[in-house]
Amino acid sequence: MTRSETALIAAFLKDLSTIYGNQSCNELTLPDTPEYRQLVKAANKHAGAEADEEDFVSGDGTLCVCDWFMVDYLRHRLQKLNTITDDQLPDVGG
Repeated sequence: MTRSETALIAAFLKDLSTIYGNQSCNELTLPDTPEYRQLVKAANKHAGAEADEEDFVSGDGTLCVCDWFMVDYLRHRLQKLNTITDDQLPDVGG
């Protein structure tokens, strides 16, 4: 994947995060596995949420996180791994 393709994906994810954040229901349900727990913790931390584990463990074998937290965290990771700053993202018109 080229740097330009990666920047474009990150720009779309940034826009999608805003769209999800403006929706009334922002829940993303994931299987309760150690890997997803770590991912949900990281997404909550990135969003500045003060969530303890019991705040996102549903008790029915699933985890619950704000969808826009996750999208924005994944965008952040993609940009960090490819050393792309926000000002290097193309405008996707969102």
